Amino acid sequence: MARIAVIVPVYKVEAYLHRCVDSILAQTFTDFELILVDDGSPDNCGAICDEYAEKDSRVHVIHKENGGLSSARNAGIDWAIEHSDSEWLTFIDSDDWIHPRYCDYLLKAAVEGSTSISTCRYIKVTESVPMADAEFSFTTDDWLDYYLQDTVNGIVAVCKLYSKEIFREFRYPIGRLHEDEFLTYKLLLKAGTIASTRLALYYYFYNEDSIMRSNISIKRIEDSFAASTEQCEFALQYGDQRLIADRHNAKLRVIRRGIVKLERAKHISNVDKKNNINLNRSRLKSTLDFMRKNSIPLKDRSIACYASPLTENILKLQKKIKRGLKRLIKKN
Repeated sequence: MARIAVIVPVYKVEAYLHRCVDSILAQTFTDFELILVDDGSPDNCGAICDEYAEKDSRVHVIHKENGGLSSARNAGIDWAIEHSDSEWLTFIDSDDWIHPRYCDYLLKAAVEGSTSISTCRYIKVTESVPMADAEFSFTTDDWLDYYLQDTVNGIVAVCKLYSKEIFREFRYPIGRLHEDEFLTYKLLLKAGTIASTRLALYYYFYNEDSIMRSNISIKRIEDSFAASTEQCEFALQYGDQRLIADRHNAKLRVIRRGIVKLERAKHISNVDKKNNINLNRSRLKSTLDFMRKNSIPLKDRSIACYASPLTENILKLQKKIKRGLKRLIKKN
């Protein structure tokens, strides 16, 4: 059986699916199986998946009712554990694509580094780009050192190769948006040591229709806040002061981002918008109070301005004046 199971959740990506799957099938490392999880996609994605399975014996297709990204990833994990002898798992989003050496280099880093998780960098792109090769190298770090120096990559599910054994006790939370933010840090902790290459082997497609960039919703804001709150609770239990400060400052940024997005949202009723902005202002005040009482350093003091509409408007006016002055200086 294959050594690596590549899991791709598929939903409403008919225009991009071929590019994603073709990049996987073109890997220089060929000892893998591809699990395409058709999450009840209403377009032709299911048929496209079946076509690939007919042409390549490494491709397996799961057709299921729509249940969301967590449900689709979990279905792929379950299949790999129950039906495959693969040792490793990796996740690719179906509108993204990967470098031809993605599997090769991540496996090499994990094996040579004696780790349960290896990671790479990603590039955000809006169209296909030339895939230049580069000399392979990697480093190994304690999970916390890796997480603190690369928090964005430490949160997402993609760009990583995981030992399948890790997922015998973990699954993605059903019904949540920002699902990987609830789980990835737990997987890193479980692994203990992380092998990482600075090579960008994952191509993250900036797709305006994608789930992460669709219209802002109150649920998305609430799930992001819930994930951030869980991370803060974990940090306090873990007891590392660096992690405590990092996660609480991140929580402030999550709340501020929620306030800003709610203010800009045009499809949310004024009543819901006002109520949820006030709720998030209250959360911001509570988090700031907690940080002051527990001597947790505040990295960006301007965030405190969002705790009230008056100070927020003053901050916005200051930024507007600064932008105007810069434009004036450039003209002269």
